[in-house]
Amino acid sequence: MSWPPKARKPSSSPVGDISSKRLQEEIQATGGPRPYPVAIDLADRDSPQKIKDEVFKKFGHVDIVVNNAGGSRPLSLDAPDEAWDESFAINFTAVRKLTQAFLPVMQDRRWVAS
Repeated sequence: MSWPPKARKPSSSPVGDISSKRLQEEIQATGGPRPYPVAIDLADRDSPQKIKDEVFKKFGHVDIVVNNAGGSRPLSLDAPDEAWDESFAINFTAVRKLTQAFLPVMQDRRWVAS
């Protein structure tokens, strides 16, 4: 299998996962470049901008964003609002804000449809 299938091979791949060593090795094993890990707490509302800043500092641009955030833990219906807020921040708000951070640049580079 070539990396990525039917697409231009990326020069590098930032990976936002604190335990991404195995993922990095899997990507390299398929012929891809070693990903650049970005360890960050997506419950922090400033994280998407921090990711964008770090990626642009290191690479100068981005071609593709894969929003693969997720983290859940079983919550009871009467769990405190803080627990629900944290889950929503990770699983929705961070994904939305990360997309908003990178989409204009990707559109400028004509990597996505407007």
